[in-house]
Amino acid sequence: MSISSALRRGAAVAAVSAAAVVALAGTASAVVAPYAQAAGSINADGTIRQSKAVLQVSKPDVGRYCIQLDVNTPINELVATATPLSGAPWDTQIFVTVWPTAACNHDNSALTVLTGKATGGYQDTAFNFVVS
Repeated sequence: MSISSALRRGAAVAAVSAAAVVALAGTASAVVAPYAQAAGSINADGTIRQSKAVLQVSKPDVGRYCIQLDVNTPINELVATATPLSGAPWDTQIFVTVWPTAACNHDNSALTVLTGKATGGYQDTAFNFVVS
């Protein structure tokens, strides 16, 4: 394949990707994640920015988030990951667990996300999460 052919194909992919982003911009409450059982973007105050299969989010204390999911699989059989949103301080830490925690009153149907600082202590931080 020639370089110009590869560039044309790359430009076509970029154009299709840009169109998909524009199409999603009007539906900020929905997350397109076909291979995830649940996913979301949560504000530091615990409000939901975007979500898929999220029933509700509670924030019982600073840096503690309890996410109720609308999934058929028991939560402790799922794999979850979370990451701070862009703009978070560099020393931000984030932990996610599918096991019941004291932070979420040992609720076995809640995904627990804890956010804090590397130097110690909890802090409220906006984050994204994915559950598969």
